[in-house]
Amino acid sequence: MVRKPGGMLGVRGWAGVVLVLAGGLSCPPASAGGGVALQGGISNGGPVDARRLDVSGRWAVDRWAAGNWALIPLAELTVGRLWAQDAGRGEEDALTEGGVRAVLRLRRRSWDRLFLEAGCGPVLRSGDRLGSLDLGGRLHFRTDVGIGARLGAARRWALSYGYSHTSNAHLATPNPGINFHILRMRYSY
Repeated sequence: MVRKPGGMLGVRGWAGVVLVLAGGLSCPPASAGGGVALQGGISNGGPVDARRLDVSGRWAVDRWAAGNWALIPLAELTVGRLWAQDAGRGEEDALTEGGVRAVLRLRRRSWDRLFLEAGCGPVLRSGDRLGSLDLGGRLHFRTDVGIGARLGAARRWALSYGYSHTSNAHLATPNPGINFHILRMRYSY
């Protein structure tokens, strides 16, 4: 097994990673954004010092164009690990999470390589506590915005930065929420 911060990823965690990658690789080519991605992030202050590492599969649903603009709706399936150093106990604690998101990508033809993205969707976590922080349940919702660039001659690679907020949307108390700066590397086929 591979040692991950906060404990072992485990059989279920690896099964989720394999399912996301297999699903992402089995979809038909979609130059608008289908592919797989690896993303990592660090929390932006807030109630806990947290880090995250995710793998995701993404599929282009359609494409709308008007003049010099293109709006591309995408579906994303994500499996990842969230961990934090609990200052009160001096120990690391970790959760596995999985989610789906609807993402909108905006591109302008004259920008060619640059894009803007925004997305949201539900996240289910393996627990309702991260160290001493009560997350207020296992069901959460993630929203994010980002900017990125397509790389390479064929523009199959993309590097993007995003800002993400995850909370339980006041479905439970407490609702501390965690914000992340996210760096994502994606391969589109």
